[in-house]
Amino acid sequence: MDDDVPVSSDVLNKAPGRALNFLSGISRNLIIRQLLEGYGYTDAVHEQGWALLNATGGRAKLPALAPTTSPADVPGALVELTTWGTRYFTLADASLRHAFPAQHAYLFQGGLKMQQGNGGVLAVSTFLDRLDGLVADPARKDTRGEDEAALLRLEARSITATARARAGELIATIQAGAQTPVAPEAPQAAFDHSAAKVALYKWFDEWSSIARVAVTRRDLLIRIGLASPRSRKAPKEAAKPAAPVAPTRSVPPGRPSAAPAPN
Repeated sequence: MDDDVPVSSDVLNKAPGRALNFLSGISRNLIIRQLLEGYGYTDAVHEQGWALLNATGGRAKLPALAPTTSPADVPGALVELTTWGTRYFTLADASLRHAFPAQHAYLFQGGLKMQQGNGGVLAVSTFLDRLDGLVADPARKDTRGEDEAALLRLEARSITATARARAGELIATIQAGAQTPVAPEAPQAAFDHSAAKVALYKWFDEWSSIARVAVTRRDLLIRIGLASPRSRKAPKEAAKPAAPVAPTRSVPPGRPSAAPAPN
């Protein structure tokens, strides 16, 4: 970790998730985007944030962007990507768990699993990177034969190049927000996770601080992960009235009480 970044490893490890929520919220909400533009948040800054986030998961560059299109593309892409991840994570797990345990461990290292919503974007992106790594990662040259066999099995289980390309398109659409991606550049082979997280943390720390000044509405801050919904306290139960006590008849001194009724 850089000496000039006095933060813990825990903070750095949380940076990708926080940046993902931040960037996704900005991508989907034009009001937030316009508020930040008044403080210098340009398309280049937005692209830089995604590129830094991608680097922490292995993707070195965000695809180049074409002119703006409808923001309605983003929610649909997110739904489709979630369905994609749920399907293909399950297929890969079942296909490799027993037949190719080493490759299974590589794909799902760190407890990788599909998540709902924005977390699924990072999960699928990491999954795609590791699939690419089975044939391109120099560190796996000693297991290349088994890696390629595992990949062939996955292709037979419908995790084809076409299916993977579609997931990449969905990720690019979500990342670009209201913009449409064109052909992506090839990912760089080598990257430093630690350095990438530090760079992402610095970017997020700067722009999240600016966002707290630019965006004053709490509901908008919630959308970019800078505020939490207020928890609703359960209403206090009204005090229940005490059960009525039956009145008692007092008996004057010296007078016997009423005799019990005859059977």
